[in-house]
Amino acid sequence: MKTGKMLVAMGSAMLFSASVASAQVQITDRSQLLNSTTFSWQGHPGSNPFTMATGLAGIDMTVTGNGITLPWYTPCQAGECWDGGFTENEWLLFGIGANSYDLTFSGVISGFATQAWFNGAPNGNSIRLTAWNGATQVGQYSVNTGGGGADNLNQASVVGIGGVSFDRLQVLAVAPQGGETEFAMNQVTFTGANTVVPEPSTYALMAAGLAALWAISRRRTQTNA
Repeated sequence: MKTGKMLVAMGSAMLFSASVASAQVQITDRSQLLNSTTFSWQGHPGSNPFTMATGLAGIDMTVTGNGITLPWYTPCQAGECWDGGFTENEWLLFGIGANSYDLTFSGVISGFATQAWFNGAPNGNSIRLTAWNGATQVGQYSVNTGGGGADNLNQASVVGIGGVSFDRLQVLAVAPQGGETEFAMNQVTFTGANTVVPEPSTYALMAAGLAALWAISRRRTQTNA
């Protein structure tokens, strides 16, 4: 009987740990962020920094561009002040010389996604996302994004992070081989707490927990027969 109870406890613990598992998830498609809202740069103040509502209840976002040289160009539409990567007339976050943006939120979120593109860098460069919750770094990874001119429309790479709770995010251009670090990003998608698609390892934990519970139930049925 003690063994059975231990197995039940182990199975329940595995299910619980799977349900609350929180780990950095790389977002490569906005659809990975559940219960999300999308923020357009259209109509933002065009100053550096600026603050606007995200569309998530009670959460504002302050954006600071780093490396900016005057003039601060945004709001900007693809095809007018920016060539390549995006759909024509999309609203972009872009400042001349900008090599990174700090996004600070008035509350905690758990998912972010956008599309990024390097202008005048035909082979692209890397974007490094770093997320903090207070003073604690909770996630970081780099992804190579595309680059080039007006012939490369609607090809900007999706970059995003989920699965962790954060209130500050830095989007930083990295050019290991040198070259252009000025980049733009289009509308951003946000999500609230713990609404990102689970990783395969989470599903494996859940399956293991269910299998343990099934084995216990089957054993009890055979014993009582």
